[in-house]
Amino acid sequence: MKSAALLLLLAALPPAFAQPTAKLQLQTFDPFEPDRRTAIVRDPAPGVELILNQRDPRGLGRVAVMEKRKPADFFTLTTAFSVESRNDCIGGIWLAEKSQPHGVVFGVQPSLHRGRLLIVDAVNGADLVQPFPFVGGIAWERVSENKVIRAYSVSSDGIAWTQIFTEPSNSRTRRYGLAVENWNGTPAAPDCELKVFSFKEEKP
Repeated sequence: MKSAALLLLLAALPPAFAQPTAKLQLQTFDPFEPDRRTAIVRDPAPGVELILNQRDPRGLGRVAVMEKRKPADFFTLTTAFSVESRNDCIGGIWLAEKSQPHGVVFGVQPSLHRGRLLIVDAVNGADLVQPFPFVGGIAWERVSENKVIRAYSVSSDGIAWTQIFTEPSNSRTRRYGLAVENWNGTPAAPDCELKVFSFKEEKP
């Protein structure tokens, strides 16, 4: 998206979208099997905080993860992003479990017009809930965790939120951040791009 068009889009979005947000501070870059051609670009354009591009021309299904330590035992993480690819991939929020190598990707899969809440490990994945509809464009997602539950919510505008799933938390999130997984990249269409517009951390 060109800078001028992006600025017009930001102007039309609710004020909370344009407020300054905490930058994602990269503590580790440790995907399960990192592809050296994975690219990270910070502040690439007005209104865009980060681009994480996973290039996988051999279709190895690698997961690229950017993560950081959570700021407190209890937290709320809200992000707005888009996923762009000519093949099947998923991108969104990443939650690293204390029982690594397992983690959770709460993201969208534009090629199939759906969102997914996916448990992943080094070799496979399993949905926590039935995939939910996603019409495309910017995705808004939120994860809140306290001593009792971890709650997952989605929004179409960053204002009105719909909770789609809860599970016992036991404060088990160790680190969180962003992830993108490229399932069937080819030499002709190798890239899956996660473009992050907003990444906001809050302590309840």
